[in-house]
Amino acid sequence: MGYPVEIIGKDTDLYAYVGINAIEDTHAETFNKYLMEKDFDAKMMPLNIRQDDIGFFIHGFKDSKIKEGYFSKEYWHTLYELLEDMSDEVKICGMSDTIKVIEKRNIGDLYYGKACAACIEDNKVIAIYGNSPTAKSFLYNLEQKSPKLVILADMIVENCLEMNKIVSDNIATDIQRVEVDKLEADIIYDSIKETIKIGNKTLNYEDILEKIAQIKTKEWTENG
Repeated sequence: MGYPVEIIGKDTDLYAYVGINAIEDTHAETFNKYLMEKDFDAKMMPLNIRQDDIGFFIHGFKDSKIKEGYFSKEYWHTLYELLEDMSDEVKICGMSDTIKVIEKRNIGDLYYGKACAACIEDNKVIAIYGNSPTAKSFLYNLEQKSPKLVILADMIVENCLEMNKIVSDNIATDIQRVEVDKLEADIIYDSIKETIKIGNKTLNYEDILEKIAQIKTKEWTENG
């Protein structure tokens, strides 16, 4: 059932999963799985792009037939350095995982934190350890989850103060100088391992990527 994404016609919407080993990683098939379920005439194509070629690839991206590209982790900081147009979240976090082509312009966007937030329940006590770009992205998207409290933790207090600048005025925060394994909260984001601990369950990047694929394909099918 579902639209056969192996068939690319003149009206097929094209998207790209870009990485050094994008074809071998098979992550593009995660996106295609949801496209097929929605019976949407679109294809996520895996594209292997070497580091030496990424600048040239991005320069020509806006003139290609690809509407949007999702990039593997090794290129998140590269996109931030190479793109001139980007969302506010990208500017704050210093990384981008997505390029949207809008009116022949490459626009950097970020879906990592949106996916992390989508994995958790509302009204919880959430602890974030560290001040990495991924931690900032998660924190940036937490207002929609109406957390009871956000604990910003690190062994270096200045890192917590940097994170605190991102927090909405609507969110209560606490700063703790403590190791990640000493944190007590309903949900713990470890920016070193890039995992989300929810009770006895731990989500890793594969789980977060699955959620990104759900969010992106829903957006594509509803908005074109």
